[in-house]
Amino acid sequence: QPQQSQDVFSNFLSSLSGPAPPTVSNDASANDAGIKLNCSILQASRVSFPSSFQLPTCMVLDPSYRRRREKAMLVGFRDGKLILTKRGFMFQRRTDAVIYQGAGEGSGIEAVEWRGSLVAWADASGIKLFDVESMTRIAHIDRPSGANAALYPSISSLKPTLLFETSEQLLVAWGDCAMMMKVKDVSIVQKAPDVAGTSSVMALPPSADTAVLKKRQVECTMAWELDCVASGVVPLDKDHVIILGLIPNEEDNEASANDLEVQVISRAEGTIVYADVLPVIKLPSQFTTSPQGAIAESASPYFIGSTFGLPRMEDSIEAEEEGVDQDFDFTLAFTQTKAKFTDPHLKWDMQAISFATKKIDTSRKSEKK
Repeated sequence: QPQQSQDVFSNFLSSLSGPAPPTVSNDASANDAGIKLNCSILQASRVSFPSSFQLPTCMVLDPSYRRRREKAMLVGFRDGKLILTKRGFMFQRRTDAVIYQGAGEGSGIEAVEWRGSLVAWADASGIKLFDVESMTRIAHIDRPSGANAALYPSISSLKPTLLFETSEQLLVAWGDCAMMMKVKDVSIVQKAPDVAGTSSVMALPPSADTAVLKKRQVECTMAWELDCVASGVVPLDKDHVIILGLIPNEEDNEASANDLEVQVISRAEGTIVYADVLPVIKLPSQFTTSPQGAIAESASPYFIGSTFGLPRMEDSIEAEEEGVDQDFDFTLAFTQTKAKFTDPHLKWDMQAISFATKKIDTSRKSEKK
């Protein structure tokens, strides 16, 4: 039976990649080969930029790319530029707008994320939030102190992970820090200037001599210091997030001894609810050598994905795409309010499943920032 199961698995992979997958061995050449999958490009569209721009580092498509006639994308470059490119349907007209120009330090624009009208990106200075519809800046969050490769002799190339888990919540993992940023709409009532030319801001109901100004503010609702260097983060449910990260070897600081671990962390307390080390075969291309001769492992090749972390459009469009909510009562169709979109991970609870695991060391607790 075990041999038959192995053959079935090998045949399945062979149908995808052609040759049979290599077996795990101590031979370096066999490990470097890995499992190779062949793929074909279904659709290609060339977007060229001036030669004066440096190499692109990241990009993201408009979540409503499929629905809109005007196609938009954001591209980050190594020199710190973030370009908003729009191309119309008729005559292929195209416009490029520089919405941000950084100092070009480090790797330039390191990550970019887009949901609805909100855009977030990260560079050497920190994280920026931007409203792409009104073309206005919302906030700047300083780079976490733990997002410094110099703190980890055996790890290099720390990469930030940005994810809009809801239309107003940005999940961030960078270095040894996990944060949650919430974007809120605030209404400010401003009294009209009096005869002397002075004005005041009050929290009063609007009237004939007042004006209501709408402003977006950002507050940090979660900040934990991790015991690993994060390579990725995804939401699990309303109470937990999943972190994929490298745990530095503190005894000998050898890069080959770093453990890749997946952790389920409580949002409220920062405790590790579940943790497991993943067995991986590390390739020589993942390691770099510093001028001092120290060998460090890059955290960039590792990535964690989830259907709970898919790109999302505006909530109203997502609700339309999702269809009628199961809880919608058709007998009250004329009186019931329109169904709102709820992100899938908020409908699920980790307690719905049970699994056998060893006792977790409760001493491994993240520290609050």
